[in-house]
Amino acid sequence: MFCHLAFPLGEEDDDIDVHTRKLEEVLEVYEQRLSDNEFLVGNKFTLADLVHLPNSHYIKASNKFLYLYDSRKNVRRWWDAISDRSSWKKVLRYMKSVEEKNKQEELKK
Repeated sequence: MFCHLAFPLGEEDDDIDVHTRKLEEVLEVYEQRLSDNEFLVGNKFTLADLVHLPNSHYIKASNKFLYLYDSRKNVRRWWDAISDRSSWKKVLRYMKSVEEKNKQEELKK
């Protein structure tokens, strides 16, 4: 699903529904897990949370799949907590500057 959103090819992926259902199943497990913990592995931010930032960013940014996170209160709370970290915000600013630079270079061509 991440690849479909981050690198769209302009065509519909026939497997997107399958991937969506798989993600829904995983997020239901997370919803339960996060009802007892602040983060995925306990009450401290760990690598388990960190690895979700890039993929989840694209899913949350899409209007079509936003509901996957927002419909689960614990997943939404967790996402808000991990995505509000200053280090992640710096990554997003850097990504945006790279995208803008790439657009400017394309316009010059």
